[in-house]
Amino acid sequence: MVILRRGSGDAAPAVTFKARVTGYSPEEQNGDVQQGDSKVIFLAEDLGDFPLPIKSQSNDAIWVGGEKLTVQAVDNRTRAIAGVLIAYELRVRG
Repeated sequence: MVILRRGSGDAAPAVTFKARVTGYSPEEQNGDVQQGDSKVIFLAEDLGDFPLPIKSQSNDAIWVGGEKLTVQAVDNRTRAIAGVLIAYELRVRG
C-alpha cells in the first residue's frame, strides 16, 4: 500500500492504494533516471477523487512504508489502451 499526497498537513489531498514499486535496472539508469530512483505503477481508477493531474517536480509525493518519495515524472500514456488511461507509471526519488 502507498499514499499519494499533495502538499502537507491534515487537509492535504491524499489517497491510499495498492501499487507496484520497483527499482530501475542499470540499463535504465540514464538521462533523468538516477541510481536510487523508483518506478511506481498503479491503476488510474484507484485515484478516486484525488485532484488531477498528478504533478512532477511539485508538492506531490508517494509515501512507501513511511518514506516520502517525490514525484519526478508522470507517464500517463504508456499504459493506455485506445486513448483510455488504465494505469499510471511514476518515477519517484527519495
